[in-house]
Formats: sequence, C-alpha cells, structure tokens
Amino acid sequence: LVSAGFYTQDHQPIGLFVSEGQKKSEKVKSSLFDGVFTVDDNKTPRVSTNEPQEQVRLALQSGPILLKEGVVQSLTIKNDEPARRIVAAITQGNEVYFLAFYDNEAVFQGPLLAQLPEAVRIFQKQTGIKFWEALNLDGGTASAFYSGSVTLSELASVGSYFCIRLHNG
Repeated sequence: LVSAGFYTQDHQPIGLFVSEGQKKSEKVKSSLFDGVFTVDDNKTPRVSTNEPQEQVRLALQSGPILLKEGVVQSLTIKNDEPARRIVAAITQGNEVYFLAFYDNEAVFQGPLLAQLPEAVRIFQKQTGIKFWEALNLDGGTASAFYSGSVTLSELASVGSYFCIRLHNG
C-alpha cells in the first residue's frame, strides 16, 4: 500500500483522477502537477504530460515529472522544504515501482523536491534497475508506505492509495 495523489483540504483530488474507468475529477493546468500516471485496460502503465485520449483503468495527475524517457529532469522549486517523498517509477519493461525516500532518523523528513530526480538516479545506480519514467506522488506527513519490510505510517489524512496484491508463484 502506498499513498497516491494530492488532495485539497476538503478531501478532493487535485487534478485528473480516474478510478476503475470512472473520471472523478478533471485535469488542471499546473506547472507543479505536470504529470499523469495511467494504467490502461491492458495493464500498461505510463507517465505523460497529457490526459489520456483512450479509455484507462486509472489515471492520477501529480508531479513534478522526475524522469522522462530515461532522462533525469532538472527541477527548480520555490519554497522547497525537506520531506518524505513517494515516487511512482516505470521501467521500459512496464514494471511499476513505488519508492519512498526518507530520513531514517526522522521518517517524515527527506530530500528537497528539487533533489528528488537525483535521488532516483542514485537509486538506479545502486540497484541496477533502470527507469524510463518517474513521477512524484503525495509525500510528507500525508504519505504512507507499507511493504513486507517497510512500514511508514501517515501523520495527516491520506487522500488516495495504490494497493497492490502480490501473488505467490
């Protein structure tokens, strides 16, 4: 389980949000929320700057885009502060990875948003996993990340989640 997109104070998604093929909110014009994570009916994930024209199972506007066509993006962020960061990254083989970047001593702290593309590049170098696309998701105190080995609980309300069911064999 991992936190997904950004939400307003009154618990509404910021930007495009499609769940099980049903559009819940419209895409907004934003230089920060410049990406759209989608999964189509064939289970193919993508990150792009455009709203999908075809039917998709899910779509989530977020941002900024961290990697595009394998190239680390350069970010300039006003009022940038260190915080825990959650990232959706996709390999050329269409495998999705959800990554959490945080400080072991203070789990709600982490890199500046402007440092996040470089953090993803370092992760790739250390693991040998090569990403084609990567997108920042909601982080900070309104983020959560639960896997078999890592538990990062939220402090503030989380607007949406990705839940992945793992199959044995």
